[in-house]
Parts: sequence; C-alpha cells; structure tokens
Amino acid sequence: MVKGFIRINFLTTRSGNIMKKEIILKIAGFLIKLSFNSSDWKYARKQLIHFIEANYKKFIIAKNNIKGLNFDYELSFQNNNYKVNYIRRNSHYYIDFFIKKDKRLIIVYYHISYIQMQLILLEIVRQLLAEYNGFIIHCSANKINKGVNVFVGKSGSGKSTIMKNISTIYPALSDDFAYIRFIDNTYCFYQREWPESKASWIKKNLHRFYINKVFILRKSKKFAAEMITDKNEIYKHLLDNVFTDNKYLRKTAINLFRFIKKNNFFYYLNFTKDKNEALCFFKKLK
Repeated sequence: MVKGFIRINFLTTRSGNIMKKEIILKIAGFLIKLSFNSSDWKYARKQLIHFIEANYKKFIIAKNNIKGLNFDYELSFQNNNYKVNYIRRNSHYYIDFFIKKDKRLIIVYYHISYIQMQLILLEIVRQLLAEYNGFIIHCSANKINKGVNVFVGKSGSGKSTIMKNISTIYPALSDDFAYIRFIDNTYCFYQREWPESKASWIKKNLHRFYINKVFILRKSKKFAAEMITDKNEIYKHLLDNVFTDNKYLRKTAINLFRFIKKNNFFYYLNFTKDKNEALCFFKKLK
C-alpha cells in the first residue's frame, strides 16, 4: 500500500464466487453508487479504485452498512472482455468508454482515463440537477459566517482575485464551477468534487451551504454593493455563467429562472484589487 494512502468505506458484497466492491459518493446531495465488478483487467481496476479513493475521499460516505439508502444513480464498472470499439472519422479515432443503459444506470469500462471518469460524473450531476431544480454555475465563492457569498462575472472580471483576497479570513469554496440546488425548501450551494484547476489548495467537502448573497462583479476604484431589483437583468448575467448543454438547456434555464424569482440576494459588487479594502468591506457587510 502506498505510504499515506487512506482506504475509506470499501463496501464488499458477494455474488456467487465473484467479489464486488462498492464506493458511495455524495455529490450535490445526490447519492451515486460505484460498483466495481470482478475483471481480468486487475491492474486497471486497482488503479482506478485507488484514484477514486484518493481524489474523491471527501465525497465518500463513511458508512459500514448501506442497506436502506436510495441511490440516485449507479456506475457499474465491467470487464468489456478486452473488446474496445473504435469509431473512425477521417483521421480521427474514437473509443466508447460508457453506455447509458437507462435513466439511472451507466455501464463503465476499466480502460477509461481519470479525465473520462470525471466527465461521466459531470454528465450524471448535470442530469440530476436539471431534473431536481438545480444547475452548475461558473463562479468563485467564500464561506462567510454561516453561509456562502457567491461571485459571478465574465472571464477576467475578478472572481479569482476577490476570492483569494478574502480567503485568509473567509475560507474559499470555489474558483471554477459549483452546484446550486433547491432542497428542503431553500437553495443551497455545493462544492464541485473535482480539484480546482487554478486553486487546488481549496479544501473540499460534501456539505451544503446556505447562500448569503450572489454578487455580480464590476471593477471600480472603491468598494460598494448595490442590490439588483431587475430580475431580467439578473437572469441575463447569470445565464452567461451557467454550464449546461443542449440536452438539458431548457430545464436548466427554467431552474435558473425559479432561483432568481424566489430570492432577493443579488447585488452588483463594485470592487478594487486591494486586499485590505476587501477584508474591511466584508467584515462590515451584513
């Protein structure tokens, strides 16, 4: 075993003479079961399991008994009998790495890469959020008091800057993508399970956070917050920062509209790059 490696929540069930390992992930409040069936690709299977344990350990449910839990989705890893299907288009080659068997089950093969594993999880969460009143948003965020302040804006608007400037006092939660979902009669913020591309130091967990305020950023010479009352204006700004595809576009747009209609915590934030001014501003902000 690799030094420093922690084995968490390895669930084992027996089917005939075959041992099957299971890991339960909780992402955006959804329970996703990963079933690792026996395989001739033993090394690939072992490496994939180690990767998942190491990179998603904060999102693994640490329970010894999973009986009674209702899963929102299942990933079933199977052998594929060494057969990899190639599709050739001109000089480009494509291989299949999963099959969507039904609405809640994906068959995955052990030859997938780590990036492909993340793409599969992203597809699952995007589908579930579209179905259960949520969406994925490009943002930065910090935990302030008991809730989270979310910062949105175009590329280069200063999302990373303001997140970093106040992170010495207010823990950073996101610098890339995050999940927002309506659950238990309120909208909650969830961290994405994948490490941030430019801020891998951000600590991750599976907990939900209540939203204090959503700020649309505007660079300025001084700090000032201005409440936005025009819902159409808010929708226009946020829609540019929502991550989806054509398959879920309509549902996601409706979910975003409901989010804006139900809440009144949207503000323009005029800000500077001065760290001390930023900390002083958020200390005074109620």
